[in-house]
Amino acid sequence: MNKVNPKTIIVAETELWPNFARLVKNRGINLLIINGRISDRTYNSYKKLSFFFKPVLRNYTRILTQSEQDNQKLISIGANPETTTVMGNLKFDISRKDCDFDLGQGRIIIAGSTHSTEDELIIPVFEHIKKEFPDAKLLVAPRHPERHEAVKKLIEKTGLKWGLRSKGDKFDDKEIIMLDTMGELGKAYSLCHFAIMGGSFNKTGGHNPLEATVFEKPVISGKCIHNFKDIFALLTQTNAAKLVADAQELEEYMRKLLSDRDFYNKCCEDCKNVFEANQGALDRVIEVIKEL
Repeated sequence: MNKVNPKTIIVAETELWPNFARLVKNRGINLLIINGRISDRTYNSYKKLSFFFKPVLRNYTRILTQSEQDNQKLISIGANPETTTVMGNLKFDISRKDCDFDLGQGRIIIAGSTHSTEDELIIPVFEHIKKEFPDAKLLVAPRHPERHEAVKKLIEKTGLKWGLRSKGDKFDDKEIIMLDTMGELGKAYSLCHFAIMGGSFNKTGGHNPLEATVFEKPVISGKCIHNFKDIFALLTQTNAAKLVADAQELEEYMRKLLSDRDFYNKCCEDCKNVFEANQGALDRVIEVIKEL
């Protein structure tokens, strides 16, 4: 602080550093928490120690939280209700990536950022779905390039026509395409009917569902989502996202999205509504900084 001599310090999420906050306050420096959140587990612990955290939290100039629930939790453990407000979630302030390629015809299902054991689960489910919905196509995107060969062998076993994105293959004459290029998955979500998020059917903790829902495309995920628990909590309050426990539940929900047009349209509308309700957090942060 002596060398930098800041006027304002911004801390993301919720890092409560008692000594640091006290020193900053004593120097008359603005100290903000933005995108603030507090898990149920942490809250239950902090609530018992509110006599300690109240003076700590009062050292923060402003606390801007992701949700009303987070806001009330922090106030209940001692944050100043006059300077603790809801800003929304910064993670929703993402822009759509324009897609500069075409994958051809069909209702495309993307299995994005899949890990070991997940392709073994998803590809057989797609085989069953394909028999009932001939226009269904699968774009599988392994998370790690070193798994490409193993995934190819899984795809070959299906007997379905398959290809590679790196060779420019399209769904006009293919049933499954492996996305074996780098940096294209985010854009590809704009082309899908719905997406299955990898990393959620093993112990990885899931991947960012907003990459798909920003395009108003519903998401299916396994139940291991601790990396994006806060995001899924918002999405699953509506039909924007669905958590499934196993291959059977995955197949049942995929079938519902493909067979019930009214339900599918409602899911897409929910994606749009969730984004509209949660975007604008960055603008609110900037306004607060300008005020200070």
